[in-house]
Amino acid sequence: MVEAAALTEPWQVVYRTGGHAGLADTVKEGAGGSAGMRPHELLEASLATCMTISARMALADLGVADAGVSVRVHLEREEPATRSATSSFSTRRSKRTGPRSRSASRARRCVPR
Repeated sequence: MVEAAALTEPWQVVYRTGGHAGLADTVKEGAGGSAGMRPHELLEASLATCMTISARMALADLGVADAGVSVRVHLEREEPATRSATSSFSTRRSKRTGPRSRSASRARRCVPR
């Protein structure tokens, strides 16, 4: 569970889970700032993180160590709401390569349908 609470600075929010905490911030009509990640960036980060960890776990199950997994997520934002998300997945070649499709498939389980 993650808890979030508004701070006194316009649009700043602290979020916490367990022993970890972060700061989110945004700008609207000249108020706010860039003291932390913006809310949609947090969504992109959580999805990219889930996909990366899932792919690394799948590759480890296949015996592929240090595959250099990289994921990039970008939310297409149109006012007034986010319309779509795109992601890309890549691994760095290693001496022991396994089926890339299995790790990509597991990583894509993080994407809601």
